[in-house]
Amino acid sequence: MHGVPPHGGGADIVALRLDVESADCLILTIEDGCAGFDPSSAPSPIPPVSLAEAPIGGLGIHLMRQYASAFSYRREDCTNRLTITIARP
Repeated sequence: MHGVPPHGGGADIVALRLDVESADCLILTIEDGCAGFDPSSAPSPIPPVSLAEAPIGGLGIHLMRQYASAFSYRREDCTNRLTITIARP
């Protein structure tokens, strides 16, 4: 749904890798061959005035930023690579 052209074509494979860096740290790497998109440059959502005005969805990047201890993106050889480091409690 995100990044894949609606009429086919392009890369539709997403690779996920979860590494245990240490007893306290997980590293999630997400790779795809879709069009370049740097989620670290996406603007923060504007808080709604009321619950009734709150839109459904649109908080995925915001939530990743909130829970990650590190968040980085790079594009290499037509591949998007997002690395999210999560400290384990």
